Amino acid sequence: MPSQLLSILLFTGEHDFWVKATHGLLSDDDWKRGLEGRGYTAGVGEPVNLFYPELLRIFPKAKVILTVRPVKDWVRSMRRAIIDQRSTLERPPISWLFSYFGITQAKRSMAGVRSRMATKWGFDLDLWAAVEAGEDEATKYFETWNRKVIENVPKERLLVYNVKEGWEPLARFLNVTPPANKPFPKINDADTVVLVVQGGYWLLLGIPFVCLLLCTCKVRRRLLERSLVKCAAILKNASPSNAKNKMKGFNKLDDKNCNSIP
Repeated sequence: MPSQLLSILLFTGEHDFWVKATHGLLSDDDWKRGLEGRGYTAGVGEPVNLFYPELLRIFPKAKVILTVRPVKDWVRSMRRAIIDQRSTLERPPISWLFSYFGITQAKRSMAGVRSRMATKWGFDLDLWAAVEAGEDEATKYFETWNRKVIENVPKERLLVYNVKEGWEPLARFLNVTPPANKPFPKINDADTVVLVVQGGYWLLLGIPFVCLLLCTCKVRRRLLERSLVKCAAILKNASPSNAKNKMKGFNKLDDKNCNSIP
């Protein structure tokens, strides 16, 4: 089953790598340089899962983990985490950022990869289109995908795995020691994805208003400081000591004026 989260596309032309792969333009050395040569040791979900026959041939020690779950749970989760969030990701201000950083162009390239590989695998619809088409088409895609993987991957290189099984079968299949006293993570569920997408959207929307508020507060603070200075000056001038000194000045002036009268 494809992962609910797509693998991250680097902005250095990685999507072009997968476009070439769909057209059969990569040699075995190209695959090795593009994946192993760049430090990749594993891949999750699209697009890497669409090329598992090639990868099994090129990397003889590679293994495949097919994650399974009740199909209705998968369809519901896919709709919440991926399909329903597209409207948020494809409207401003997020769409502006995606366009600026080249993510929009990468997404279009990957949509083409997804569509071409669906045709190659004999599907009527690609993954996203099947989920958008409704539960029947999504169920058909899910079941057909799982069946094809089980048929095509040698049994000794395949683990059909439900995450509810925890560490043990996963660690045993990969020949590693399971983590001791460490709970199995749950960070890629639909609720988390929705929270990140929606939270990020409203955060981006709020940044301009926060900046404007801070600027406004700064102007208001300066005006308030000036007003306080003026008030302090007025109060100082109106204090009894200042009034007494002013009266003395007036008295001296009156005496001087009186003495000057002939």
